[in-house]
Amino acid sequence: MAKPTNDGLFDQRAASFQSDTPFLSEAMKSYLTIQMAQELTRVPEVTHMRNGKNLGTTNPSSYSNTTQEELLCCARVILKHINTYQIPSESEWALQFPQREDEGGLDRIESVTDFRVARALSAHVTKSGGKLTKFFGQRYLKATHCWTKELQDIIRADLIGQRIDEVGVDAFLDGWAKAVSGEDKDISELVWSKNFNAALATRRLEREKEIKERTERLTKLEEGGDSMEAVKSMLQGSASEPPIEVPIENEPLQDDSLSNFSFSNGPTMADSNPKSKN
Repeated sequence: MAKPTNDGLFDQRAASFQSDTPFLSEAMKSYLTIQMAQELTRVPEVTHMRNGKNLGTTNPSSYSNTTQEELLCCARVILKHINTYQIPSESEWALQFPQREDEGGLDRIESVTDFRVARALSAHVTKSGGKLTKFFGQRYLKATHCWTKELQDIIRADLIGQRIDEVGVDAFLDGWAKAVSGEDKDISELVWSKNFNAALATRRLEREKEIKERTERLTKLEEGGDSMEAVKSMLQGSASEPPIEVPIENEPLQDDSLSNFSFSNGPTMADSNPKSKN
């Protein structure tokens, strides 16, 4: 991509944006893979009855009937709105995102500089007919702060207007927001990994090791080993264990419409779940 200026410092900062991979289109594909896997393994909402009395439901707020096609639509719409987002002027941006109390002077200068570079590069890419999601990654979102509640509300209205399940839309948007901010560390590490499949394989091995260690602790308990401390350790590990993801082949993304995305090429659920091998 041609550079809009010959300034050395600007060029250095611009290069850091352009080397920030994965780009948004690829990161979204990784996120979409995770969401589809979770949708396949999600436990349905169940109503519990006893003697004709409704005792309530399980997973009443987290379960959705979102189809893979609808999840794909969510991904496409998010990318579309990121590509068409109008970055405000520097003065408007400064008013909307003032210096935080915990943000030092040098950090603020870095933030402003990143915004200036991101804005200039964005204008250059758009003018050249390119798509921002093919040129920039997570740093662009953080520099521009474009993933705002206002933008999310616009995307949400767009998707619900297409009659996509509201619970599924909210879950998809919330998960993406947490992946962007890093609030959900487990998902964020996968989404922004430079090699999604390798990161997923590493996580699977770590999970298998954790399960093996927990089994060994349980066996030790049954044999009369360290009782109380072993129980505490096992319970703590059980409470913190995140769900096991399904590894899906992450094919190269051809375009931002995600039209070439396929979820059917990955291994089976049994291949991906260490517990199913027992």
